[in-house]
Amino acid sequence: MQAGLYIAFTGARAAEKKIEQIANNLANASSVGYKQDLSAEAGVLPLAIAAGPDRVSITGESPGAKLLYSTPSVQYPDLSPGPVKATGNPFDLSIDGDGYFTVMTKSGPRLTRAGSFRVDVDGDLATASGEKLLGGGGPIRVSAGTLSVGEDGQVMVDGAAVDTLRIQKAADPKSLRKVGRNLFEVPAGAAVQPAGSEVRIHQGSLEESNVAAVAGMTEMVEASRMFEAYAKMVSTISELNSKANELGRV
Repeated sequence: MQAGLYIAFTGARAAEKKIEQIANNLANASSVGYKQDLSAEAGVLPLAIAAGPDRVSITGESPGAKLLYSTPSVQYPDLSPGPVKATGNPFDLSIDGDGYFTVMTKSGPRLTRAGSFRVDVDGDLATASGEKLLGGGGPIRVSAGTLSVGEDGQVMVDGAAVDTLRIQKAADPKSLRKVGRNLFEVPAGAAVQPAGSEVRIHQGSLEESNVAAVAGMTEMVEASRMFEAYAKMVSTISELNSKANELGRV
């Protein structure tokens, strides 16, 4: 019975983490360039099996019992592209293909698919939160001229070329780590390389979040029901344990 309590508890904990993940995705459904989090769950066998037939694990199940406990889910970003929306704003850029804008943060360069930029106080292209957009020569100075960005990433001001966007990608996409809502960090030791020549930049449009709100709401209902079921199991097993103790005292 004690083993069942642990199984129910770990299941409830996994369902709770799933609810938090879905809630965060839905909260960022309208965030430009946001990539939703997905999760993979697995089960683990109790230590009693590995301990041998003469030992019982602390959870109380019999040696050799093939009971599965839920492990904490492993979250990872869904890097699939989101829908592209035309804005007509010359400072809005989107990427068609496998590549990311490179911006400079206080912690170093980061990658992003969020292409909503502006001109900061220094006359450089930057994100709304102040991270400067990088080109081949560093921050891209545009000042007050008319901005034009070609499909190859070449940046022009009043018809004169000033730089080329630094469009990069991780050699291993699985190495990317989310930072905040729409930035990605490449861990030390992981390779970063220029995006391929097939990547195209589109001016006057933005890539939206890849969160499917309707599907997310359905997943939320399913995860909530699963949590309630596990919580009910915990309550029921606890009551049975209490009654068993009372019978033992009679």
